[in-house]
Amino acid sequence: MATQVLVKFRGTPEKVLKTLVKEGIFGTKSEAVRAGVITLGKEYSLLKPARYYREKLEKGLAKVSPKDIENALEELEE
Repeated sequence: MATQVLVKFRGTPEKVLKTLVKEGIFGTKSEAVRAGVITLGKEYSLLKPARYYREKLEKGLAKVSPKDIENALEELEE
C-alpha cells in the first residue's frame, strides 16, 4: 500500500530540501521527505528505529550508515 501526497515547499523548507539533495545526503526530494516522516515517527515514539532499519535491510532497500546500524543494534539490546 502506498500513499501519494502533493506537498509544496516555499522559503526555508524549500531551501533545506534542495540542499539535502544537492549535497548528496538524499538521492531525491522524495527520499528526504520520507526520512523526515520517519524521523517524526521516532521523535513521537510511533516507530522504533531498530524495527524500521531491520525492515528496510530485509527488503534490501536501506542506504544506512554503519553508525545507523550500530545504533539500531544497541536499541535492540535495550
